[in-house]
Amino acid sequence: MGPDQDGRKQITDHYGPLGRIENRKCDDTHYPDICAFGKTDSGDQTLSCDPKICGLSAIEIASVDPEMGKAVTDWRLLSKEQIDLAVQKAVKTNLEKGFSFLFLRCGGIFQVLSFPPVLKKVDFGKKRTRINLNVILLDSISRPHFYRILPRAVEALQNISHDPKIQATTLDFELVQSTGQQTFENIRPFFCGVLEDDNKVTASTKNTKASLGVEVLYGTFKKWGYQTFFQEDLCWYDEWGSVLTDIEKRAVPQLSSEFRER
Repeated sequence: MGPDQDGRKQITDHYGPLGRIENRKCDDTHYPDICAFGKTDSGDQTLSCDPKICGLSAIEIASVDPEMGKAVTDWRLLSKEQIDLAVQKAVKTNLEKGFSFLFLRCGGIFQVLSFPPVLKKVDFGKKRTRINLNVILLDSISRPHFYRILPRAVEALQNISHDPKIQATTLDFELVQSTGQQTFENIRPFFCGVLEDDNKVTASTKNTKASLGVEVLYGTFKKWGYQTFFQEDLCWYDEWGSVLTDIEKRAVPQLSSEFRER
């Protein structure tokens, strides 16, 4: 049974008519790129910068601290006459540290300069029999909502599945359902296959009693000889803690040494 007339009106008011797809746009003023990478006719990457975009404002550059990974605070002035050379050197330094981006700002403009990462050729890579597995969790979004608002992501996933030239595939599990109200109630079965009805609904110092079991899934892959990597958008001292701390909120570090210990 579908929604009644009032329900359909609310859906249309919030999301627009069925089948209408609009490009998402930011509310902020869009400025041209201070620096950007492009491709030459031969396919090589080339960097070009235009300091005129900043007018009379000074241009500054910053990179992520590879040890801390915290917010960027160390900004360095750039010479507008030698901006291309200075940015190119910064790109090289960041690539050596494993980063594929840096930050530029001037006046009220703040931009991220992304650049192609260095891909290292692996010996005997073609003879490997183990597959690479990538899992991306998008929280608080239903399957129909995903297909409605992310058409380009859907198209990319479909291309991976149907393009014979791409040596990969994607799986779409239509019948997977939520097992609880909270994110950690739903990811615990994924990590360790365990259902636990012991979670508190409100954020607190300790939001969950049972372990999320990350080490079960990751330990299995490591036992099989895989390298594992986990990345999330939560932090151990935020209100909800971190998945890797079992959603436990921990004290905010005060010193650089405390950040490094994490």
